[in-house]
Amino acid sequence: MHRVGDVVRHNDKLYEVVKEMACWERFQLTSLEGEEVLWKDGRTLEKLEGPVVGVGWDDRMLLHSVPSEGVSVLDLPERPGRCSTLWEALEQDEAFKSYKQIDFKEATHEEVCLVHDPAYYEQVMACDQSCITDTANEVLTPITPDTPLAALLAVGCCVTMLRLLLSNAIDTGYCIVRPPGHHAVRSSGMGFCIFNNVAITAAVALKEFASVKKVLILDWDVHHGNGVQDAFYETAEVLYVSLHVSCGGRFYPGTGRLNETGERDGEGHNVNIPWRHTDVTDDEMQLAFAAVVLPIVQEFGPDVVLVSAGYDAGEGDPLGMCHVTPQCFAWMTRQLMSFKVPFLVALEGGYNERTVTESSLAVLEALRSSPYKISPYTNDKTAIEAAAGKVHRSAALSLLLDAVRMQKQHWSCLDPIEAILEEHEKRALRDENVKLMMERRRMFEAHKEDDQS
Repeated sequence: MHRVGDVVRHNDKLYEVVKEMACWERFQLTSLEGEEVLWKDGRTLEKLEGPVVGVGWDDRMLLHSVPSEGVSVLDLPERPGRCSTLWEALEQDEAFKSYKQIDFKEATHEEVCLVHDPAYYEQVMACDQSCITDTANEVLTPITPDTPLAALLAVGCCVTMLRLLLSNAIDTGYCIVRPPGHHAVRSSGMGFCIFNNVAITAAVALKEFASVKKVLILDWDVHHGNGVQDAFYETAEVLYVSLHVSCGGRFYPGTGRLNETGERDGEGHNVNIPWRHTDVTDDEMQLAFAAVVLPIVQEFGPDVVLVSAGYDAGEGDPLGMCHVTPQCFAWMTRQLMSFKVPFLVALEGGYNERTVTESSLAVLEALRSSPYKISPYTNDKTAIEAAAGKVHRSAALSLLLDAVRMQKQHWSCLDPIEAILEEHEKRALRDENVKLMMERRRMFEAHKEDDQS
């Protein structure tokens, strides 16, 4: 039996099922290639199976926990409930049976040390808290007796998922892992992170698979992934793109400025979009994608896409203070899937359990999207114009314009986009000035009435 949303073939053409009359086995179809609409008998339709989505989780990662009862949620928001709540919701989701749960083991010493110093690995294995460098930033990253196992499982999940992707055993993958990884640097952990899960996964891809010459790491966590940036700052094999709140370097960890573009062979392969304000919105994130991220990714031409999926930019997160919705995270996922290469998502931050759960489920739904429904990406200036027209904050437009100017020497695709953002920045500034003048006039009239009374 076909269902609404299925992609089917009829007379060698592809259609989506949009309405059903199950009792008669009749289905209304719309063509994926045009406006054609027709009703057909279900028995004449060939259902095209959707992608195989791998999901990785091991509840032993919950063992990495708060070191003492005296530590508050505000002091250590990276808690087991972030993942256990998500997994419970996923098990109850009607799509749960469609996922392929993967088996995996702890990462090996060799895999971890593709990114980390062997001495640091040994310190983690010995639960040596001195290898954590967070004291200056007032962030607590505990190493408890169960931390080594959890951290190795987190890396092992991501690496195993990658190997399944690149051997065509699955089409996309979602790794529910903790502790997160993108802050961990070569010789120390920080920012709740022990081992750099996604960076290690990228290193494994480049080492083990001849088909992988270029890796994209897209990081939408609200905090900059300093550890990932450091790991690949001097190589052209990895394009690291981070959309994060900076507020002039005052937001943790204080890295990820516009002018951090890479060095030596990696010059131009580090792209930071450091928002100068909190309360980032869907429209601003979507414009960043349309005007900066997607054109650069297309020009780069990755062989595999890895997403560092932190949901602390999501609505309701106590640390991020932004307003990105689950629908926007799903939209960004589908945009990246348009490049039609192996695609892996790994959980990073996110400290509101509801936000993490709802956003993850939305991304997983996007990963289940039929590849026939996702058109290959085209650098469409009309789409950029439309996205820019929805952004009314001049600070956001100014930041994206500065990002384009910083990166255009490395990526020719950005040249025509600069003019588009310039015009919309001027429009936003004019609108803000008009609002300011009207507010001043209102206040003047109010004071005038007070004086007369």
